[in-house]
Amino acid sequence: MNDEPTLLVAQEVLSCYISSIPPEVLSKILILCHDTWEDGCLWQPAHSGHNIPIYLTQICSSWRLLALDTPELWSFVKLTFTEQSARNTGAITEFADRWLTKGRRGKLALHIRMGFSFDDENRTDTAPIGQLLDARASDLQKFALAECPENVTDYVIARMAKNSFPSLEEVELHAYSSIWRTRFDALVAAPRLHTVRFQTWRSPPAHHDLTLLHLPWAQLRSFSISSSVSEHECLSILSHCPELTNLKVSVTSAMEFPSSAVILPKLSRLQLVPSVDDWGPSRTDIGRFLDVLRLPALHDLELYFIVYDPWNPLVSRFWDRHSAQLRAFDLSNLYFRADLHLLFRTMPDLTSLTLSPREIRLAAPDFDALRVERLLPALTHLDVTVGYAPGIVALDSIRSAITLVEARAAESAENGVARLQRVKLADWTAWDAVERDLPRVDPVTMDMELNRLRELKAHGMHVQWQGPQGQRYDMLVPPDECWFPQIPPDDDEPRYSSMATSSRPNSDAGIGELKVKRRRTLFTLLRFFGGSCRLRGNRQSSARSRM
Repeated sequence: MNDEPTLLVAQEVLSCYISSIPPEVLSKILILCHDTWEDGCLWQPAHSGHNIPIYLTQICSSWRLLALDTPELWSFVKLTFTEQSARNTGAITEFADRWLTKGRRGKLALHIRMGFSFDDENRTDTAPIGQLLDARASDLQKFALAECPENVTDYVIARMAKNSFPSLEEVELHAYSSIWRTRFDALVAAPRLHTVRFQTWRSPPAHHDLTLLHLPWAQLRSFSISSSVSEHECLSILSHCPELTNLKVSVTSAMEFPSSAVILPKLSRLQLVPSVDDWGPSRTDIGRFLDVLRLPALHDLELYFIVYDPWNPLVSRFWDRHSAQLRAFDLSNLYFRADLHLLFRTMPDLTSLTLSPREIRLAAPDFDALRVERLLPALTHLDVTVGYAPGIVALDSIRSAITLVEARAAESAENGVARLQRVKLADWTAWDAVERDLPRVDPVTMDMELNRLRELKAHGMHVQWQGPQGQRYDMLVPPDECWFPQIPPDDDEPRYSSMATSSRPNSDAGIGELKVKRRRTLFTLLRFFGGSCRLRGNRQSSARSRM
C-alpha cells in the first residue's frame, strides 16, 4: 500500500453507497493509517508510509462532498515520523494544521509518535511541532505524545506549560524517567481534563515522587502511570480523587504507611502492578496496600505479580470486602498458593476470568469442579491455561477442559448458569518448571479432541485453542485458512456479559485511533461501502484519480 492511491472506476450501473454511511463510521474509514508496528516496541522500526490520514476523499464525488461538510472527519491527525522525516517536520505539521482547520472546534485530537527513542545529536526539528501545538491548544480535546526522544518530549512538555487547554479531556505522555523527576504542572489548569496516562521509558528510579505531578486530581476519572510510586504517596494522592473510576498504578513499599482507610466511591476498575527497580523486582506488600482501600463500586480487578509475592486473597481483608462484587478478574502470579476451588466460590457474580498462562494453570480436577459443582455460574468469558499437574495425564486435562466448554455452551438461563460466549484456552500440558519438557499428546488424538471445539466454533461460539507452550496461533483454524497466524486480542470485546451490572470503557485504547489488525481491512471496507470504486496502490498508472 502506497501513499498515492490509484482509482479504478467501475461500471456506471453500480451505485455508490457512500452517502448512506453514518458520519461516525465514515470518519473511522477516512482516518485509517497504515502502521506496521502499531504496538510501538522500541526495537522495531516505525513504518515510513502514511504519516497523515489517507486521502480517501478522492474515491468519488459523493464521498468528497460528504467529507467536506463533516467537520468530525477532519478532527483527528496522527503524525508518525522516522529519523529521516523528523529532521524536517515543517512540511508534515503544516499539512496537519490545514487538515485540522477543517475539524470541529474544541474536538480536535492530535497524536504525535516519533517511532524512535534516541536523538543524541538533537537533529529532530522540534519548532514546527511546537507551533502546531500552540496553534491548536485551545481546541485540543485529546493529545498523545508517544515514543519520542528525550529532547523532543522535554520540548513538547515545556510548550504545553506555556499554553492553556480549555477543551482538553484526555492526555497520554511517554517520557524518560529523567523528565518525571522534575515538577510537572503543564496540565494543572485544564478545566475539563479527566483522563491522564503516563508511560516511563528506561530504567525508572527507585520510585517516582508522585507529588511532583501537579494535576487536577479532584476531577480525574482515569489515571495510569507505569513508573513505580510509593504506597504512602499513592494513597495520599488517591484520597483527593473522589471522581476516579479507573486506576492503573505500580507501587513499591514505603516505610511510612497510613492506617486510615482510603475511600474511592466511584472506582470500578483497578489495575495493580508491583514495582521493578534497577536491580529487579522490589519488595511490595500488596496485601497491606489493598487492605487500606475501600472500593464500593469495584467490579474489574487486574493484579499482575511479577515478584515472588505469596499474596493469598483468601486471607485478605480486601478480598473479604470486595470479592462478591467482582465481575471481571485478571490474575498473574508466579507463586499463587490459594486453593482455586475456594477462590471461585468467593466470586459468585464473576463474568470474565483471566489467569496468566505460565503462572496459573488449570488441570482436570479444576475443570471438573467448575462443571460438576457449577462454580462461577455467571461466567461468560474464560481465558485460562490447560497445564501440567503431577499425577494427572495431560490428555485427561485437555478432555476435561473441552467438556467444560461443551457443557457451558449448552446452558440456558433457566438453569441459573450463564452460557459461555468467548473462550481462549492455552495448551501448556507439555511443560513444567520442574519436569521441563514433557511428552506431548499424540497429534491424531489431539486433533480428534479439538474437533469438538471446532464444532462449537462452527455453531457460532467464539473459541480458540492456543498452540502448545504459548505458541501464538489458533489450532482450531485450518492451516490453509490461517493466512494471519497471530491470534488477535480481544480488546474490542466487552469484558462483561449482559448479566453484568455495568460495562467498563475501553480505557486502554489509543487516543482517537482505529487499530488495523489486518492489512485487508481497508480494502474490505472500501469494497463494502463503495460500489462504484476500488482503491489500489500506484503500481498501475493507467487509471489515475480525477478530481
